[in-house]
Amino acid sequence: MWIIKIIGLAFIVLSGFLLGRKNSLQLKNRADALEWFYFSVLCIGQKISGTAAELYDILNTILGKENYLTLKKPFCVQIKNGHLNKDDQKIIEEFFAELGMGNIESQIKRCETYADILKQRWASADNEYIKKSKLYKMLGLFSGLSIAVLLV
Repeated sequence: MWIIKIIGLAFIVLSGFLLGRKNSLQLKNRADALEWFYFSVLCIGQKISGTAAELYDILNTILGKENYLTLKKPFCVQIKNGHLNKDDQKIIEEFFAELGMGNIESQIKRCETYADILKQRWASADNEYIKKSKLYKMLGLFSGLSIAVLLV
């Protein structure tokens, strides 16, 4: 009988810890997604300035065919299903919505501007992950422990 109770309590503690870890990983995934978009925008800007290729070919090369096709939709399915917050999504959607409208110099400037914005948001997300990651893990662990103690 005691063994079943101990196993149940351990399961509750483990569940709390895993819930905290899940929240911590969501912060890390946001930082990783912003990093990927930052380097993609930088690469798009470099390809626009360095080659005479069509924008379709540049995006197809950098993002891959499947990713580029989702960017053609009004609301990017891939961005919506990720771990980005609404402000991040809005910035990325604005960038891709107006990409290709204008001359080469304006597109290069646009890429640089959005790369700077994404770099700041990436740094902010990375700092948030560093600050809150351990907090979420410990909060999950201690909430699991407190529930287990209450049940004993």
